[in-house]
Amino acid sequence: EVAVRALQVLLIYTIGAAAFEIPRRDDPDPVGRQRRGQRAAQRLAETHPRTDAVAEPLSRYPGDEVFRLGLGWLLDGMSATIE
Repeated sequence: EVAVRALQVLLIYTIGAAAFEIPRRDDPDPVGRQRRGQRAAQRLAETHPRTDAVAEPLSRYPGDEVFRLGLGWLLDGMSATIE
């Protein structure tokens, strides 16, 4: 049962990472996406200033390094809870 749950968590993490990356790779209109992002950022700054403060770094492409870092954290947490 624990192995099944662990696999489910790893699949969810991996699928989530892929879903985050696909729009960046397959966007037929990256300039339009950038404009839409800028408009959304302006609205965000007005309504949620704390979130706005981290919006730009969060919008950067995380790449493989961030995926590996998160996977390591996830595996470390799993191994700490499995006896």
